[in-house]
Amino acid sequence: MDSFHQQAAMISLYAPILKTTSAEGFLSESAVMGTIVRISPSLHSDSLQITVEDRDLSPGMPPTIYEYILTGIGSSVFAVDQRGYVYLNVPSIDADPPSLSTYQLTVEAREVNTSPIRSSQPITITIHIINENDNAPIFSSPIYIASTPAFGPDRPVVEVIATDKDTGRFAEIEYKIVSVTEDAFAHFRYDSNSKKLIAMGALQPNVTYQIIIEATDGGGLSNQAFVLVHADPTNYPTYFDMNPNTLIPFGNIFSTKIPKMRKPSESIQTFVIEISEATPPHSVITSLGDNSRNDRIYYTITDGNSEKKFAINMDTGTIITTGTFDREETALYNLQIEVRSRMPDQHLYWTIIQVVVVDINDNAPIFMDPQPIRIRVDFNTVENIASNMMIGHLNVKDPDVGNNGRVQFKISPPMDKLFTINNDGVLFINGNIIKGHFGEHRVEVIACDNGNPPLESRADVIISINGRIPNLHQFTDVSPFANGWNPLEQQVPLSNEIKDATTTFTNRPSIPVEIVTTVGFQSSQQFIEPIRLAPIFEPNKLKLMVNENRENIQLATLHAFYSDGLPGTITYSMNSGDTSLFSVDSRNGILYLKRKLDAEAQNLRNDPNMNHYAVVLLDVADENDNNPKFTSNNYIFSVKSTSQAGTQIGQVLASDADKDKPNNEVRYSLVAEDDVEESYFDVEPATGIIFVKKDLSNLGREKVAFRIKANDRGSPSLFSETNVLINIENSLNNHATVRNFASRNFVKFSQRNYSTSVSEAVRPPYLAMVLPLLNKPNDGRFISCSIVSGNENDVFGISVGVDGNCELRIQMKLDREMLDEYQLNVSVQSDSPYADFTLISIKVTDENDNKPEIITDNQDEQKLFAILKSDSQAATNVTTIQAFDADTGNNSKIKYSLDRFLPDYKHFAINQMGTIVINDDIRRIIQGGHEPYFHLKVFACDSPMNSGELCSSRDLFINLIKDVHRFMIIGEHINKENFISHEKELKNAVRRLIEPCSKVMIEKVIEKISPNGELSQLQIYCYAINPLSNKICKKWEFK
Repeated sequence: MDSFHQQAAMISLYAPILKTTSAEGFLSESAVMGTIVRISPSLHSDSLQITVEDRDLSPGMPPTIYEYILTGIGSSVFAVDQRGYVYLNVPSIDADPPSLSTYQLTVEAREVNTSPIRSSQPITITIHIINENDNAPIFSSPIYIASTPAFGPDRPVVEVIATDKDTGRFAEIEYKIVSVTEDAFAHFRYDSNSKKLIAMGALQPNVTYQIIIEATDGGGLSNQAFVLVHADPTNYPTYFDMNPNTLIPFGNIFSTKIPKMRKPSESIQTFVIEISEATPPHSVITSLGDNSRNDRIYYTITDGNSEKKFAINMDTGTIITTGTFDREETALYNLQIEVRSRMPDQHLYWTIIQVVVVDINDNAPIFMDPQPIRIRVDFNTVENIASNMMIGHLNVKDPDVGNNGRVQFKISPPMDKLFTINNDGVLFINGNIIKGHFGEHRVEVIACDNGNPPLESRADVIISINGRIPNLHQFTDVSPFANGWNPLEQQVPLSNEIKDATTTFTNRPSIPVEIVTTVGFQSSQQFIEPIRLAPIFEPNKLKLMVNENRENIQLATLHAFYSDGLPGTITYSMNSGDTSLFSVDSRNGILYLKRKLDAEAQNLRNDPNMNHYAVVLLDVADENDNNPKFTSNNYIFSVKSTSQAGTQIGQVLASDADKDKPNNEVRYSLVAEDDVEESYFDVEPATGIIFVKKDLSNLGREKVAFRIKANDRGSPSLFSETNVLINIENSLNNHATVRNFASRNFVKFSQRNYSTSVSEAVRPPYLAMVLPLLNKPNDGRFISCSIVSGNENDVFGISVGVDGNCELRIQMKLDREMLDEYQLNVSVQSDSPYADFTLISIKVTDENDNKPEIITDNQDEQKLFAILKSDSQAATNVTTIQAFDADTGNNSKIKYSLDRFLPDYKHFAINQMGTIVINDDIRRIIQGGHEPYFHLKVFACDSPMNSGELCSSRDLFINLIKDVHRFMIIGEHINKENFISHEKELKNAVRRLIEPCSKVMIEKVIEKISPNGELSQLQIYCYAINPLSNKICKKWEFK
């Protein structure tokens, strides 16, 4: 073999020569094994390659194989493949200390199968590891504890310093204070030079302040430290950090009053744990103990758990969550755990768990101004008219942080052709001002955050642009509407009148932002008269109700007028919508319904007539035209002959396809052929559960048949029927049947009825219960469990477990407010033709998952209004707030309160029934300089026992009313009950007559009786509120 190699070896006269594309290489810190080194830091640069030149090789000769010999500190980290590329040969690499950021790699090429074997001269390559910002700053301790004099000049409290393992700008750290308790933000600052927390001014003696300091590196990564500062009335400041072995000179560090000093032999363990805001209840977050000491020590949470969000296992020290989290309410929890011995029962040491709640994108952007937001622009006296000029600003906030709270805006088509908006919420004219900009435009603005997935909110913005602008014809007229409709009709010459330029911006918080811009123009060029605006619909949105199955009827009359108040011809037309269903009279604007509508097919029709347009929303009222339908035409159940009264047998179910209540509400009743069935059996009207009415021992039958009727609650009521057969199992025969089944291996349930309860808070998949089986076959593969009926919306699933029993699981989220009880008919069958049945009753228990909803006249409104007479005395009832909570028990018990931070709070009080009373005489309050107008915020909160309370709020505006505000509507030959049923229609009719005071309120209704005792007149006393100012209007303010 050696002689063969000697003969096959190629004669080598020259040593190979190594060359490289670069003597320096670069590799990112985040590179993985196999990544090739590049010749520059850029990711787009060429790969570093080593090539070999060999003078022994002539053209046409086969290539020669070389071995690469690597030495130097980089030889254990990098390798060279047969193509000469240098690559990373370890799973990962780190440039942060104590790791190296530069490696020297010496490469030598040696010939293979040559004679003699020659080697090249070595070359050295320097490889630089490019640092990335992969490390957040780390504080020397997650928690610091210090004491400082309560009084004195600026004084250092404690050194709070963080380090960053990265290098360069990524290791540059900036500090800031993000939170201070006791409203003492102004009393502390962080000195970046000394790296110390500084106390300023007078502090409250014997108060412990909780301060959060955030450190952010040059790449944007951050971390936080918690500082507890005790304001000591003495003049001896002390401070220390809370490392696991640090001695703590005082006990309960979270107490606002410091107890007596402990002996310096006690240590405190500290842990920092991050949990997601979406962490569900009953999740384990950490465990402090081990099995070896469970019988000697126990654990308790002594502080920091006021919201009852956590629980601890006393034996193991395992901490679990017991509630849901909202980072926007509480971002940090500090749990103080006491560890004690059992024998004797005495304190051992403290453990501090700092639980940081990490944000998820659970909040959509919120438009701060009530909708619709109105922006008005008047081009009359501004000197400089420019393209892309600003016309308004929208206020939006997102409670989330980071990308989850960064908001971007856009305008929905087609209005994005006329207007634009930037990410600061500033609205602009899109390009040059054209004719299409004039008039009133309803613009939909979308605010979308950058979370994953992103959340968005939409706002209606009404932009009204009026006035004169010069040389309008020089701009290109581009309409945003597909049909080319232009709201401008004619041109009239204009005089060269020049006006001064003034601009007024009105921006009031908590009311719609209105920007009124007065625009003028100075120029020697020729002016033209502004084009007359198109007619304006009033109102421009109309919602109607029509009963289904009606046709050839008049729906409404649409009204339009010219905004300049001058007469002119108006022609109405329907530009879009189903012309087979609707038509409009071109002369008078009357809208007609031509054919029948079906509420179940489509109950909402939208018909926009283009700009200026009126939106007609036609809500088709449901008529009772659908019978209830059972899920089966025949039901078969079994019951023992020894069953007592109240035993549940089974359930029948029917549904109604009508859209609205009460047409789709179903009630059940038993239809008996004779008195026997009716006396022994009955059905629950609401659920369809069939039950035993009296003891069956005297029935004397093996089978009983009857019918169940399902009626809806519409008028007239419709119904359907189904057949029910009940097999009566004799108790003596039943024993024989069981023995027969056992011998033949027929599987059956261990019980005829099961019952359990499940909280609506459980998360699927959840094991609800196990149904034990009798006579199970050896091979469980042939057992089949199934749900026969009662599984509304497929909430439950059933399968065979590893032990051969049926396992019932919850596979969809439960909602007690939708359905609070399920009656499942379940069957089991093996490889025989016989099946067994059982009935399972599952009660859904309540979880506090619904916040109270404050009831308003219109649930879309976010404001409440009330009035007071100008001579009201102290303790006068103002109004009663009503709220509803869909939960049960304490979870639905509502308590009311007022916002203490509003100035008008001191004048009012609210009791637990929601009644608001005034604390003082109105005259005395007004004489003290108060306006006849009050602003309160009302809170309605529930009262759960084991979880955080849920609240909702509404702004309440109270106005003083006098005769100058009241107006009266007189109804002839109409009673109060009839008026109440048409109250909304009356308000809508009046609203268009009293602009801008469009919020119509009714103070009282008086029925006038004639001398002969008949109703002669209904007097309706009203007042109106301006929804922009929230103030009551005087009658002469009405248009």
